[in-house]
Formats: sequence, structure tokens, C-alpha cells
Amino acid sequence: MKHPSAIILMAILLLCTAACSESKNDTGVSETVSSVSEDIPEISRTESSYQPEEISDENPVSSVSQDVSEISGTESSYEFREDDDDCDALYTPKFENKAFLFFKTHDRLYREKFVFDSESHAKEYSAIMPIENGEFVSVRADGYIMSGGVMGYCDEPFFDKINSQEKLTPEQAVEQFNIPEARDVKRLFSLDTVMKHTIGNRMYIIFQAGSFDVYLDSNLAGTAPYDKVCGGEGETDPEKRMETLIEFVEELDRSGQAG
Repeated sequence: MKHPSAIILMAILLLCTAACSESKNDTGVSETVSSVSEDIPEISRTESSYQPEEISDENPVSSVSQDVSEISGTESSYEFREDDDDCDALYTPKFENKAFLFFKTHDRLYREKFVFDSESHAKEYSAIMPIENGEFVSVRADGYIMSGGVMGYCDEPFFDKINSQEKLTPEQAVEQFNIPEARDVKRLFSLDTVMKHTIGNRMYIIFQAGSFDVYLDSNLAGTAPYDKVCGGEGETDPEKRMETLIEFVEELDRSGQAG
């Protein structure tokens, strides 16, 4: 049997060893927790400095606001009209002292260029000086031009105020408003309501107003019905329409010269 003092000494050594081991483990855990605690503030500081930069430099709300502002500025140049849930842009730019050419045939006043709805111009037409069939008048006016909208206007002027009026001879009208030769007209007739056809020293004025009215020196020389010019091959062939119209004018000229 071992001596009792030896057993006691061994027990003391074992207890000391266990205590050291526990102390060491506690120190490692503490160091680990301390390390994590120190890292957390660093992450927090990094996030707080990053987020404002992201919002400031790449904020999508700011970008959208700028785009809306630009669109709003563009839309301010026109209005919106709405009928039966159908919405279309209506442009109404202004004009001042602009010259317009009017003529009269079959006791009715017409504007040189095509009018979408003549009834909507009845009031302004009533303010134009009286002229005879085959005559012209130049009108200078202030107003606005309508394009688009539900009604589908196409660069149609409306008058707010008539500034001056002047009756013109056919020669003056041709010079001031560049009335084209019929054979040089390439568009549909509805866009060119006044044309001319020159034969020698005679200038025939052609008014399109449902039919084709031909005037010489402001006197009616003859009328070609719409179907005569635009019927048959003329329905699909613009060149044929013009050829038929010119033939009609030249036949009137031959008949006049023979008489």
C-alpha cells in the first residue's frame, strides 16, 4: 500500500491541472467573443457610410422625377381632348398677320387649301368682303392652327382677328400664292383646290369645289363633273386624272378660239 501522503500529493496535482485547463478554455472563448464584438461596430460603420452614397448617386426616384419633368414640359405645347374614352393630342400653335387666299365659285366662298369642315369656318367666312364668282381675295389674319385631336384636323387655320383684306386679279393671286400649273401637281386633288393651266398667253384658273370649275379672266369657261375627271381609270391613276382634266381645259380653249 502506498503512503497516504503520496496519494494526497497526487490528488492536489490533478486538481491543479484541471483548473489550468478550464482557465485556458475560458480565456479562448472570451477572446473569441471579444473579437466578434470588435468586428460588429466595423460592419455597422461600413453600412452606414455606404447607404447614403447609394441613395445619393443612384436614387431611382430622383431619376423618374426628372423624366416626368421633361415629359411635362413637352406636353405643355398641346392639349388633350377626350370623347368616348378616346384621347388624342391636339396641337394649336398661333400665327399673326398670316396671308390666306380665298376664291368664289358657284356663289360659294372657298379657301385655297383644303378645309376639313367648312361649316366650322362659317363665322370667319362671313367677315370676308363680298367677291364675285371667279374672283380672289387675300386675307391677313391672326389666329391658330389645329392639328390632330379626335376630329383629326390637319394644319387647319382658324381666325381670331382679320387685319386686312384685298381683292386680287388672277395674275396677282398666282404670283403671290404660287398657284401651280395643273400638270405639276403630284398630290391628290383634295389638297390643291386651285390650279392653273396656261395655253399661249391665256391662263385658265381651275377651282376644285366638288366639280372642276374652269375660269378665264374671272369668267366661267366650263365645268368638268368630278366623275368625268376622277372616274374610270382616274379612280386609281392620278396621272390619268390630271391628263383628263388638262384635256378638258384644252378642249374648252379650242372651242373658245373657234367661236
